Amino acid sequence: MGGGGSKTLMFGTTKITGDKLFQEGVIIQEPGQVDLGRSPELQFRISSSELGLFTIQAKYLGTIVKELGFSHEELITLLQDSEASPEYQALAKRLDYSRKGSKLVMARSFALDVTKLLPYLYERFGKQDLADSAEELVKEKQLSRLRAMSDASKKTRMSDSDPTIDQHVKELEALEKATSATYKKKKPLRSSTSSSAIPSTRVSPTGNQLRSNSLKAERVPPKKKDRWMTAENAARSPPKTTGAKQTKKKGSH
Repeated sequence: MGGGGSKTLMFGTTKITGDKLFQEGVIIQEPGQVDLGRSPELQFRISSSELGLFTIQAKYLGTIVKELGFSHEELITLLQDSEASPEYQALAKRLDYSRKGSKLVMARSFALDVTKLLPYLYERFGKQDLADSAEELVKEKQLSRLRAMSDASKKTRMSDSDPTIDQHVKELEALEKATSATYKKKKPLRSSTSSSAIPSTRVSPTGNQLRSNSLKAERVPPKKKDRWMTAENAARSPPKTTGAKQTKKKGSH
């Protein structure tokens, strides 16, 4: 794109006629309207005095048709942002932008194609070196738009979900809460710091302890008689008496 002279600018003003901008593809001639966009009598004055900020003035036979002021970032926003975003809507209204055809409307008969206008500005004001920052901004805008589309899709899926499934989910959640509450009520309290919280266990006299003692008693072997004792000797052997009885007998004498 070399229309308007081959000199690359940092700041300043460049002039170009409508027919040359049309050849560059920047001008869109509306069908069925006066062929003004391709007229050499249509003059454009494009200027920049700050980095990334531009002014375009269109004149036809010395009369101003329209004048626009914008930043290159705003044009990227118009190309990339969602039409539902407030920023997009405000810019589209101020700059008279139409997403269909990516057009900045200059008059009833012609408009500027933003997809061709931006590269033209980057080339004519090449010393501003805006192309790299524009590429990064486009990526950011595209990612932001994809996230917004993803969020909107999730909300749509949620609103269009089967009401029967939703009801089942709610019933299961209520059942889970009720079960959890019942379990907490029945669960015994435990304390790691107080031994009094632990209930004491007493075994009944007829319980396990007595049965254990009985088993021990069964395991004890009976005492063996002395080897020299016989049945006859045992019969003649006097019975053994306790110490208390022996003391009583001695006292009676």
